[in-house]
Amino acid sequence: MRTRRTEHGFTLIEVLVVTTIAAMLMIFAAEGFVAAATRSQARAVTVDIAGVLRTARQAALVNRRPVQITFDGTKLDVVGGESHGLGSYDFARTGVVIESISGGPIVTFYPSGRSASPTTIRVMSRHHDVWRITVTLTGRVNLS
Repeated sequence: MRTRRTEHGFTLIEVLVVTTIAAMLMIFAAEGFVAAATRSQARAVTVDIAGVLRTARQAALVNRRPVQITFDGTKLDVVGGESHGLGSYDFARTGVVIESISGGPIVTFYPSGRSASPTTIRVMSRHHDVWRITVTLTGRVNLS
């Protein structure tokens, strides 16, 4: 008398198909995660640049002498604010670049807190997200 055994399981083809689909979903999810992380980092760099501008204005008010910020591609240098921990800020590794500066590469804050000229700084991430930092004539720094 012969007994029939029933086996339960998956074939190799079924396992390969499911594994391939899972791998593709993981690749797409990872791509989206990396893009979101890059955007978040670019936004953080923009906020940092605005913070440096605000701190430079405050240093000009406190020290009662002009403070200049010079933009050079992926770096900015602060002159006149050394006593407040300002100096240089390099954001080259973040993938963020200064696309344009309407008032030229130098932003100056005077002891009154005013700026030499109104300036709009366009910051761009490698995913082409654009943020604007506006320095008004009164020295106010706005982020949009």
